[in-house]
Amino acid sequence: MLKFILFLMTPILFSGCAPYKCVVADTPCSSLYQLIPRHRCQLYAFDAGHWVAWGLAGNDDHGIFGEAHDPPFCACEPNDCSKFLKWQIRNPLHNFTFYVIGSANRCNSRMTLLSLAPEHSETCCYHPCACYEDAFPSQNSCFFLGLHGCKPFIALRLRYSSYKKSDFYFGWRTNGAFGIKLKFLGSDTENVSKLGIWTEAKALAVKPSQKGEY
Repeated sequence: MLKFILFLMTPILFSGCAPYKCVVADTPCSSLYQLIPRHRCQLYAFDAGHWVAWGLAGNDDHGIFGEAHDPPFCACEPNDCSKFLKWQIRNPLHNFTFYVIGSANRCNSRMTLLSLAPEHSETCCYHPCACYEDAFPSQNSCFFLGLHGCKPFIALRLRYSSYKKSDFYFGWRTNGAFGIKLKFLGSDTENVSKLGIWTEAKALAVKPSQKGEY
């Protein structure tokens, strides 16, 4: 992992010395932002060094320290190299997967080759906008094979219970970003409420007051 991080840092250390085209207001005061641009709108077309640094180590959406993330990443820590490395390990190659090989900066179409889910199934259907917020077409067991923005994507979810599942996907997601996921027996606490557990607990909580027991 350390060798991989050093490999990513190499183009940053040799990044271009050209000045930025503009300074953006949401850039924290840090020397790292002199090497890694906050936004691509700051760069001139000929500034190859900064473009490489932006593509491999930059984060157009949340910043290289995760300062624009909701909530901010490790908000109590200073914006230094340690925090930068922590954020890179957690969220590596963001600009590369989202904007260099991805198309997250525009609306992506969806061409469904095969979609299988309990609620609905599709084959050879075209949609001008990939409307799924999730990478999967259903919260239940499902399978999807298709194209997002003319780029391939395959996803498989196996649901064992309302809060246990296995997820796999590979390719370009609905937002146009490239991603890989392989998670066995993951928990899904959001679906616990679908079991009616919270409803039942609430009913039990109000029973004493209904009986006049305070």
